[in-house]
Amino acid sequence: MKRGLIRNSTIVLLLVMLTACAGQESTPPSKETKTTFPATDAQTATDSKSQPDNALTVSSYTDENARAREFSTDTEYGVYIGVEYDELPEDINYDVLVIDAQYYTSKELDQLHKTNKEIYSYLNVGSLEDFRPYYDQFKDITLSPYENWDGEYWIDVSKEEWQEYIAQQIAPTLARGGVDGFFIDNADIYYMYPTDEIYDGLTTILTTIKKLNRKIIINGGNDYVTRYLEENGTLTPVLDGVNQESVFTSINWDEGTFTESAAEDREYFLDYLSQVAADGKAVYVLEYTKDEALAEMAKSECRGLGYKVYVSKNLELNGE
Repeated sequence: MKRGLIRNSTIVLLLVMLTACAGQESTPPSKETKTTFPATDAQTATDSKSQPDNALTVSSYTDENARAREFSTDTEYGVYIGVEYDELPEDINYDVLVIDAQYYTSKELDQLHKTNKEIYSYLNVGSLEDFRPYYDQFKDITLSPYENWDGEYWIDVSKEEWQEYIAQQIAPTLARGGVDGFFIDNADIYYMYPTDEIYDGLTTILTTIKKLNRKIIINGGNDYVTRYLEENGTLTPVLDGVNQESVFTSINWDEGTFTESAAEDREYFLDYLSQVAADGKAVYVLEYTKDEALAEMAKSECRGLGYKVYVSKNLELNGE
């Protein structure tokens, strides 16, 4: 397990007194990163590690093959960013599967595409973790530590070097490897640093990635999404859908338990998601609970609204 997703409890507590928002652990992965990203000059000089022959720089997967396949599955949405390929269920089968494709080879993605319709890769645009292979290249443009997550830092997305590396190097590499879209995390950098420069930096990253002809789901980031929708009238240039965590469930961080969300929190997020849906964009909901009745309630409510939902029993998002 490399990471979970929930972490911005401080942000949402301040916003709507909800203790769950987007994130991931900063624990280093247990084995070497499988994806080769284009190096900066400093990386070229210092990194002599070789890359597996079947890593994400080359893939036999094509969009035409994906469109031609027929799928028969009742499972709409799964989020497994906390595991690598050999830790996934053998029978994994989703319409939309989210993984961290930086830790997958192109051959592994080809295998997953046989039973999963669309595969999205987690992509952290608003913060920098110290286990990423490009950490040393960008640590000097970080802004502040990410509270409660050691080894992770909010990054200045207004910097052109970061925009270009994320949108013109990392994202295209993953796209060539066969992912169908990107699960964008930490657009909440705009909540932390609500300046026009940060807003414009996020917009540049997202609009550039969209040129790859891949779909974008933004996880959280409701402040950014709301402003963009208000100013532009549509979200089409920057995203195809949003994912919101803990709409119907909540997390007691002190006790490490799950419970039902407060009514005002639920109302806030449902109103936000309805605005996104009204723009014709897909809505995904990620809930955390071990309570089967609460899980079924969340599923029923989401499906009644036309939203895709995944319920995890833990924050690690490892399928357990």
